[in-house]
Amino acid sequence: MNPAALLDTTIYGAQLSPDCLKPSTTPSIQPTIDISEILTIEEKIRKFNNELFDGLSKLKQGWDGYQGKAFDLGFVNQIRHFVESISYPPMVFAGGNGQLQLEFRKDGNNYTEIEVSSEGIEIFRMENGHPFEEQIRPISELQKTLQEYQFNYQNS
Repeated sequence: MNPAALLDTTIYGAQLSPDCLKPSTTPSIQPTIDISEILTIEEKIRKFNNELFDGLSKLKQGWDGYQGKAFDLGFVNQIRHFVESISYPPMVFAGGNGQLQLEFRKDGNNYTEIEVSSEGIEIFRMENGHPFEEQIRPISELQKTLQEYQFNYQNS
């Protein structure tokens, strides 16, 4: 049996070419990942958000196993528009009361959670491990609020 057939030729996500097993050649590594498929953090967040927004229309009353409310699609589309319009998007999460949570995160000690419902916007921030909670803002201030916080995290 050929000893080369027993070797695992995958190293760190790259596939070694069969020629590298010949003693007279220099090993060559061929990537198994198409570089064009690598997404930036912002692209991954946008993809995650799009899948979430698309899935919200399918959620019915009790979707979370408790009393989770179905989402108002007009409200969801309004939030989606705002989130898609900024350059550094927050991650979006669904809440059981029909609200959406928009999260900008730098690390475990520095992040902002913006909870959006039809009643308004509530903001919770953690700065260097210190919590801050802001007054509820009217939903009409959502775009301004998103731009303010995305700027803070984009430039950090």
